[in-house]
Amino acid sequence: MHSKTFFLLLFPILYQSNFVQSQTQRNEMPRPTALFSAIFWGKPTTRTLTYAPWGNFDETNSSKVRLRVGSSALSQTCAFYGNSKIDLRQQRNYTDLEIDLMEDKTEASAMHSFAEFEFSSQEGEVQQFILIFTPGKEGDSYQTFSIPFGEEIVPWGSFKLISQLKETLYLAVGDKKATLSSGKSQIFHSRDFPGQSKVRMIGYRLMNGKYKEATAQNFHLSDKQRGIYFLTTRRKLVNVVPMVERFRPLERILGYGTPPFKIVSERAKLPQPSSVVVP
Repeated sequence: MHSKTFFLLLFPILYQSNFVQSQTQRNEMPRPTALFSAIFWGKPTTRTLTYAPWGNFDETNSSKVRLRVGSSALSQTCAFYGNSKIDLRQQRNYTDLEIDLMEDKTEASAMHSFAEFEFSSQEGEVQQFILIFTPGKEGDSYQTFSIPFGEEIVPWGSFKLISQLKETLYLAVGDKKATLSSGKSQIFHSRDFPGQSKVRMIGYRLMNGKYKEATAQNFHLSDKQRGIYFLTTRRKLVNVVPMVERFRPLERILGYGTPPFKIVSERAKLPQPSSVVVP
């Protein structure tokens, strides 16, 4: 039998075997213990942070993922496979002079702790939350808070309004009316506004017996996004702080499917031959 004919007969078997192996690997992919995103609150800030998806940051050759966190929008959603603590670190920025004066130059690329968040993993459950970083009392320090962000709390296609005002706010969201007391929340669904791609919210304060407009915000309506909007005060004005997540398949979430350790090929471990010049 010619080799070409043999290959043609063998190809369907090889293809099917690879397909089955691929599907098996996909089905055996471990589920994350948590999905989280992050945001800065309080002042405009942007940082590049690093975390180990398996919670093994200090282990040799552990896998690490970088994420960009800002103050104007939620970061990308991140997958975590550890059981207790999410450890976020950052690399400090040094001037050329500071690096020149270092006895150990590796210090310039060292990772320093930025934030730690403790949580208890639940077997068979993927917890979802938002990490909020607020300025601390000392220099460049930050405090870390979390708010639950499970799909049972904020379903896809919905937005949740949370009031941090001291007084009651009266809302008109499209043709819907709601009263939002201090510390309370209200959820609106895109299905409440059929045929619309966006809806406008107007918030009113009751002052001297009259309703006066205090804030306004447009909300995009889509089954592919969900979010939390905090109503707070800034310079005595009502401010809306958005925290919106847009849908991504699980396999496209940052850190998803990352192995606990980096895979180093045997070839990479072998010493490379040096160049020899023959006279």
